[in-house]
Amino acid sequence: MGAPKGKGGKGGKGKAIASKGGSVSKGKGKGGKPSGKGKDNGGEKWIQVKPTVLVTGCAGYVATSIIRKLVSDGYKVRGTMRSVDLSDTRVAMMKRIFPQVELVEADLLGAEDSFAKAMEGCKYVIHTASPFKLDAKDVQAELIAPAIKGTEAVMRAAAKAKIARVVLTSSVAAVGNWTKEGKSGKVWTEEDWCEDEPDGPVTGYRVSKTLAEKKAWELSKELGVELAVLNPGFVIGPMLSARKDGESVQFMVKMLDGTMKEKAAAGQLSGYPKPVTDVRDLALAHVRAMEKEEAAGKRVLICSETGYTSAKMASLLGDRFKAYPLPTESQEQEIEAKFENKRTKEILGVSLRPVEVSLRDMAAAALRLGMVERKFIKKAAKGFGKVTDIMPDSRSVYLLVSVVSIGTPEEGRGGDTITEVVVGDSSGLVTVRLNGEEVKALGAVGDVVEIRNGAVKMTKLLRTISEPYMFSACMSTSAGAAKAAKDGAMPVIKVRAAQVTHPTGDPKFSVMQPFPAGISEKDADPFLMCDEFGPSVSSGVETHPDKFPVAWHPHMGMDIMTYMREGYGRHADSLGNRETFQGPGFQWISVGSGIEHAEGGGTPKGETQHGFQIWLNVPKKHKADDPEYGTVDEKLLPVFELEAGAGQARLLAGPYHGQAGAFRTKQSVQMIDFEILPGSAVCHSVPEEMNTVLVYCYKGQCRVGAEGKVLPAQHVARLDANRAADRSLLLEASAKDGASCLLFAGKRINESIAWHGPFVATDKKELMLAFRAYQDGKFPPKRVPWDYRKASAKPECLGTVCCWSPLQKRVCIVMRSNHLADIVLQPHYNLPIAFTPTGRYGSPVQCSAGFIRLIVGKWGKVAKHDGDTTVTPNQSRDISSTEYELVAA
Repeated sequence: MGAPKGKGGKGGKGKAIASKGGSVSKGKGKGGKPSGKGKDNGGEKWIQVKPTVLVTGCAGYVATSIIRKLVSDGYKVRGTMRSVDLSDTRVAMMKRIFPQVELVEADLLGAEDSFAKAMEGCKYVIHTASPFKLDAKDVQAELIAPAIKGTEAVMRAAAKAKIARVVLTSSVAAVGNWTKEGKSGKVWTEEDWCEDEPDGPVTGYRVSKTLAEKKAWELSKELGVELAVLNPGFVIGPMLSARKDGESVQFMVKMLDGTMKEKAAAGQLSGYPKPVTDVRDLALAHVRAMEKEEAAGKRVLICSETGYTSAKMASLLGDRFKAYPLPTESQEQEIEAKFENKRTKEILGVSLRPVEVSLRDMAAAALRLGMVERKFIKKAAKGFGKVTDIMPDSRSVYLLVSVVSIGTPEEGRGGDTITEVVVGDSSGLVTVRLNGEEVKALGAVGDVVEIRNGAVKMTKLLRTISEPYMFSACMSTSAGAAKAAKDGAMPVIKVRAAQVTHPTGDPKFSVMQPFPAGISEKDADPFLMCDEFGPSVSSGVETHPDKFPVAWHPHMGMDIMTYMREGYGRHADSLGNRETFQGPGFQWISVGSGIEHAEGGGTPKGETQHGFQIWLNVPKKHKADDPEYGTVDEKLLPVFELEAGAGQARLLAGPYHGQAGAFRTKQSVQMIDFEILPGSAVCHSVPEEMNTVLVYCYKGQCRVGAEGKVLPAQHVARLDANRAADRSLLLEASAKDGASCLLFAGKRINESIAWHGPFVATDKKELMLAFRAYQDGKFPPKRVPWDYRKASAKPECLGTVCCWSPLQKRVCIVMRSNHLADIVLQPHYNLPIAFTPTGRYGSPVQCSAGFIRLIVGKWGKVAKHDGDTTVTPNQSRDISSTEYELVAA
């Protein structure tokens, strides 16, 4: 039985729109694809508006990637879920990742009417929802019945809603059971169908996909609903959320956490090969199957040409994942798995990624999202020079490098006590500064010299960038290596315990405060405060959009970071921002002249929440700046593996190994979250200009500084950073528990401050004026025309960022009509995209009346939707109530 022949694409007639100078036809689209044609009207051309697409099972692994592609292409998306209760973690995940997607309730086993209602106003439907449970007890009830009934409900609802095309996510399982063919040489194509009987979960899944797809083809012919079907293999590739309940995701988690290796050792790991498909290729294929006229009535097999066993896929992960217990063997079967995928390229124009790339990206996503604990290989660190020999001393590593040149550093960088030696090889030149007593060991140019860890400081010279590094060549975790590194380590001034405080005044809500409770604001300059909240188990998400555990309160004259290590942060402010963000990640506010915000209540019930709120003073010249806001998710947090496999460092702010942290502060600071493995040591060179160094140990225990002072959990150390020769921070983690520490390094501002509660000013007079303004209702300054305390009052999201220029205070967005508009930000108002990492491509944009200007520029002209009036350059318009469309330049 083959797929029925399609009739070709259905194109709705174009809508004529009146415009200045005549009428413009949008033309007739075929198969839903914009024709790209339009009548030239005085140099102006209308671009077709992209319609709404319904995606069923929208929270699934495949569906989320499809939605990301649709949104980035400018489609409006509606998604179905069994429940849209905000307390559901899946709903919270969808709201966080895709705030612009409308969520509606519909169930595979529910009434047909639920899908019909969901399809109102939609042009296309992508049906991905189908059960895939390899632990199903009753295959008929748990797999087959829901798949068939759900597909029938979708197809009948699509007929009633006059949907232009349905794209069905089927499976290679519906094509056939290649495991029965042995080495017959058969190549499976779209003409094949599975003929299995449901004798268990695996065959039950094959039968469910087969019968559901056949039902879809049957109803397509009966009801006249245009259909395209995709038959992917086992789906792999990066996940967008930390959900672990899908079979594909579980496959990667079990591969990395050792579960699969244990099964292999017990002879229980399947050796059957299976074809695979990258989830990103599959997402693109769904959009192309929806758009392309030639995809109508077609069945497309989209998978690798050969099958891969679990052991083979583990081997393809390669050297990058050697630290993980990957399976090396399985019960290999004498089976060939061959598939023809030429329609993927010929009809859809999709080229498939290499399988090893898909696997590595998926494994990296599992680690990044915290699905699997990160592991590190214990290995000898290497310096920037070429390692030609390692001495047998188990406590240290000696590097033999060639001397390139010898010289005296410039004045002010060490005087007569330091000599510079440039060494290196094909990997690049490295400057090594040695103390005066070691000069005799340098030799002459061309000689080979020994360099021992802890006794040198190196500067890597790359292009015009010169960044300091502390050379640490610890063999692994030896105390001897750490002892040698103490030669240039900063001494400790004092260690103090963090104190319990109640920042909101509620005795039920307490935090641990290392400073100013432990270290005064004078000694911590430019840092004002650090509060650690949690780790604790969340009592649940606050479902009311206008209620927050930490109610509305003002701030003035500071920068704020809320860093979530685990759980979710939730925030609303007087700039109109409302966001929920996931840890590890943070939000930042440059408060400037004033802001009001509320926070908390974002972590689902039963999940762990743990984070820090950090306040920084800002120089007097920036205290009256306009406020700015941004969020930084895990993808924007640089993570570094520490030398010798000692752990990892997550960069929050400032420079580190050639990168800059995403927290854009008004001060010169460096903030790093170190996770150090048990018994390991970290030697970190603090930037020379930073003369305040604090270390807060929030988990485990470590020794800090040249003296090796003990720093228990919930204790903070202040180090002496005023010695030019001692710029390294030495941390030695406990052999039992390891250590997690936050580094706070900064350049002192050395300005007088008047600080009370959330207000920081330069003197008491300024502080009292701010208090009176707040009491009189005049603080903070009004920056949006709506009531920002009410979520329902916020204007509708108009579109997503296409590109932006922070230097020009300009952003180009794709509006909800899918057209470009160039927006210039007024100096007194910052949209969420202004000067923040959230302003990258694909971010949602909110706009309000009176605070933006639509302008004629290189991105195009903007015309009013009804065509009666053209918006002229620099003319302000209320676009929260009027829809505009782009007229191409």
